[in-house]
Amino acid sequence: KPSHYSKNKIAPTYAPTMDATVHESENVVLFVDDNESSMECPDNLNRFVQLDASVTFHYAILTSSSINSPEGVLCGRLDYDGIGWVALAVSKDMKMAGSEAIIGLPGDNTVLKYNLNGMAGNLVSPMDDDKQTLKNTLIMQEDGRTIMKFAKILEEEGEIAIEEMGVNYFLHARGSDNSLGYHAERLGFELEFSSYDRGGEEAPPSLSPQPNIP
Repeated sequence: KPSHYSKNKIAPTYAPTMDATVHESENVVLFVDDNESSMECPDNLNRFVQLDASVTFHYAILTSSSINSPEGVLCGRLDYDGIGWVALAVSKDMKMAGSEAIIGLPGDNTVLKYNLNGMAGNLVSPMDDDKQTLKNTLIMQEDGRTIMKFAKILEEEGEIAIEEMGVNYFLHARGSDNSLGYHAERLGFELEFSSYDRGGEEAPPSLSPQPNIP
């Protein structure tokens, strides 16, 4: 495990009611856009984790064989009970610098991939156009809620791989408004995918909250 992992096992003080359990969804319906893609996500994402009192991450793993593609796909939806930009990042070591994020900006109506080269604002930048490979993207706000959805290829050249089977490290952050800036809240979590996520019979994957992200 990353060296950082062992240092941050205290539950976040800003979310004392965190439910660190992976659940099976019953009727989690995604908003459908008009983009045609072989990475089409199911309407119902079959797993979700409650990251803190305000944010839920719904997800499904599409294996390469199930979508007739060389690579598998992570279908995701962040559901935030509030107004602001939202982000989910893939990380090697639970640190912001060096991680790669998917950021939804409601004011710009964009969901894009970003390089996180450091904590300063000028070090957070969109990836080049040829790296913007997300599909089925949507960012919307309604009734005081912010929703971001996406489909991301699990393994992409020059990027941090998401393991179809095994432990993955993610970061979540969100802003206090729709303009990208310093995060109002942030946390990291470990999510272990298994055949359970793909319809198998193994035990549910584990979620380990890591709230203090440098």
